[in-house]
Amino acid sequence: ERYAKGEITKKQFEKMKKTLR
Repeated sequence: ERYAKGEITKKQFEKMKKTLR
């Protein structure tokens, strides 16, 4: 799974934010 700038969806971004707390 590659996370490119812009390829990340808002939902994934929010989930990542919670994980990268």
